[in-house]
Amino acid sequence: MIVYVADSIHSINIEVRSRKSPEKAREVALKLGDKIISEVKSLAESKFSTEDLSKIRYARWDELHTSEYQDKLVYFNKKYETDVNFKNHIIGLVDGFTKNKGRNFSQEDKVKLGSYVVAEFPEILTRTPINSWTLDAYAYPFDGALPEFIENIQKGVIFPEIKENVMDTEPKVFMEVRE
Repeated sequence: MIVYVADSIHSINIEVRSRKSPEKAREVALKLGDKIISEVKSLAESKFSTEDLSKIRYARWDELHTSEYQDKLVYFNKKYETDVNFKNHIIGLVDGFTKNKGRNFSQEDKVKLGSYVVAEFPEILTRTPINSWTLDAYAYPFDGALPEFIENIQKGVIFPEIKENVMDTEPKVFMEVRE
């Protein structure tokens, strides 16, 4: 099992939502990542045997940055910049994520937050390796617009060119996390 923390990418949220500089936001995000990994390791050590612990790998967002990930990210960033329909879909997802946050986000904020969503696509659409391990599933905290959007892309229902140009593995499966 791989436990990875989306720490450095979270800096986009911190930058927009807390009005921090990109550098400060990254620093805060990486410290938060350290804390999360430490807490998860501590919890795992209290629950699992030494043998089971040896099967757990810990990783950070930047460890996804293989050449395959980077190539896909270039594709998605270009699509986000040039395809108005795609960009509108992404901004629609951002609107859904931000509508109940008690503040208004500018269009510039939404575009920046959309870049976070776009940066996730190479990892959540395909079976991207982390530390030479390939992930078959993606744990997500809820079912909703983003998983539906991704599944429709994976099936070629929407933006079939993405399936054709990016889907070089079997689709990653979403697992909804419930308490």
